[in-house]
This record gives sequence, structure tokens and C-alpha cells, in this order.
Amino acid sequence: MLRPDIGPSWHLEYKFHSFVDFCIWVLERDGLQVAPFDRHHGGDTMLQRVGLTADDWLAWMHDVVTFYQQAMQALHQLSWQAMTRWKQSLEEQGGFHWHAQAEPLPSEWTASLAQSLRSASGPSVYDQRLLMTRLFENPPPALWHGNADVSHRLYDLWEHYGSRGKQWTDHLLMQWMVDGTEEQLQKDLLPYHARLEMLNICFAKYSQEVDYLIPPVSVIMTLADGQLDGDTFRLRVLRAAEELAMGTAS
Repeated sequence: MLRPDIGPSWHLEYKFHSFVDFCIWVLERDGLQVAPFDRHHGGDTMLQRVGLTADDWLAWMHDVVTFYQQAMQALHQLSWQAMTRWKQSLEEQGGFHWHAQAEPLPSEWTASLAQSLRSASGPSVYDQRLLMTRLFENPPPALWHGNADVSHRLYDLWEHYGSRGKQWTDHLLMQWMVDGTEEQLQKDLLPYHARLEMLNICFAKYSQEVDYLIPPVSVIMTLADGQLDGDTFRLRVLRAAEELAMGTAS
């Protein structure tokens, strides 16, 4: 949650990432095995035949995850700046004073904030739009820095890729919000606020459950069948957070 009185709060993000999922889909389609993503079989070897290697794929996936994480972190910071300006504007009008121990925002103030952000202008809103444009202009193939023949194939595959998991991850996110998993996870992660700058969890689809850590703050968390109960999710997140905080991620 953002609190303009105390600065941008520690940020936990978990959602389905089509950019990251595309990297894994490409791996499965080609058949190249890169530990720990080495439980799939078959594949057309098209990318391997034009020069794709395990090291190249791994470097590319790291670049994709890091690029997306940095963009989302910047958007979070800019959102805080916009909220801070909104708070200052209200206080100058004498209509609102925020205290550190205040109750959650009443609905009329929440609506005011939403309207303010929709109609706002200024550096941070402009920067947010630039960031979103940058994201859309840099799909995964644009972040490939290796063999040009592989790059051409990746662009072709991107045209045929369809997001494979957003529907069932949206269902899970709603379920965790209703059953208390989200609230409990936020409490569980309080000790990590001083140890990690944020925590970025990228859901993706794969034939086996994998938690692949990309320091300093990211985790690729795969779901094999679209099912993940809240308790198991929390355990996987806490284990990943501890490994990232300890610097033991491979």
C-alpha cells in the first residue's frame, strides 16, 4: 500500500507475466532444456538449428525479467509521487490532513484520488506514460542481444504467442484476496522489508513447479496445472524471499 506520509512503501508484486511466460514457451516449443526448465520433451529444434544455446536463452530470460521488474518498480515510485502531489493539493485546500496512524482512506477520498490520477498532468504522469510506452515497444524479442537469426525467429514466434495463463492466475489472485492469503502473506514478509528492496514474483506456465530466482528481487514461479493453494503459495514465496535475502540464489 502507498502512504504519502511515510514515502513509497515496500512493494510486493505477483502476477502472470506474458513476457516471462513467452521465454519459457519458446524453450518448450524448441525442445532446448535449460536447468531447472528441463522437464519438457519434444520440440522442433528450430531455434537450436539457427544458433540458440542454453547460455544465450538464460541470459535473455534474465534480461527480460530484470527489464520488467525495473519498469514496474519505477512505475510504483511514480505512483507514489502522484499520490503525494494529490495529498499536498488537498491539504492546501484545507480539506484533508494525513496522519501516520490514520484509518484507511474513506471511499470519497479514494474516488477523489482515482479521478485525480486519471486527469492528472505533470512530470510523474508523463514519465509513467513514457514507461508504459517503453514496455510495449520492448517485447521479449527486442531484448535479445545474441544471434541475429535467433532474433528473427523470436519475432516470428512472438506474433503467434497467445498468453497462456492469465485467466487462471487472475482466478487465483481473486481467491487469495478473499480467503486471506494476500493479507497473511503481507504480514509474513514484514521481516524482509529491511532485507529486500521489493519482491517481484512472475507467474508462468510450465510442466513442473519451478521457483527460479533472479537476484536481487525477482522470482519466476511456475504453475503446472493452474492450481496453487494459498498455504503452498505463501511457503514458496517465503522460501524464495529468504534465499534472495541471504544471497544464495543461483
